[in-house]
Amino acid sequence: MRADHLVIADDVCVHYGPVVALAPTTFDLDRGTTVALVGSNGSGKTSLLSLLADLVDSEDGALSVDGTVAMVTQHRDHHRWMPLSVDEVLRMGRYQQRGLLGRIRAHDRQCIEQAAELLEVSTLRRRSFGDLSGGQQQRVLVAQAIAAQPDLLLLDEPITGLDLPSQLRILDVIEQHAAGGGTVVFSTHHLAEARRAV
Repeated sequence: MRADHLVIADDVCVHYGPVVALAPTTFDLDRGTTVALVGSNGSGKTSLLSLLADLVDSEDGALSVDGTVAMVTQHRDHHRWMPLSVDEVLRMGRYQQRGLLGRIRAHDRQCIEQAAELLEVSTLRRRSFGDLSGGQQQRVLVAQAIAAQPDLLLLDEPITGLDLPSQLRILDVIEQHAAGGGTVVFSTHHLAEARRAV
């Protein structure tokens, strides 16, 4: 793998039973770039993100990811049934490094605080996650992913249905993550949003 390549995919494909969710696809992703996946529902955007996140397996081909990965899905209500505070949701971003039972250390706290400030959710940390608006919840989930300090940040329709301030904050964070040497892949239905990819 070349030093600037974070991801190399060679003829990867995803099937759900007899359904082809992602036809054989070959690509590579460099560090410090942003890629927008544009397409209609059912075109394979979420399947590709799930493959990159190692949530599904490729039926064929080979996939290599030379770094850590964090993903934010498009299902914004998956924590509503749990009595979690925003701070607890943010701390989950460090589980990949610390494990479920690992102690949160000074460096972890610093990563969480920086991510909360970046997504402008610091003042929400004592509140219940389930009580937040959709835009606030999404900013918290993106902050959780940023707190993990991933090399590859995956976002599935990250701003769909959000208020304008939340949209702009998340789009700015996408640009900042790539500017800092990370790679971002996000899905969207909107060409205006896709033009933010560099």
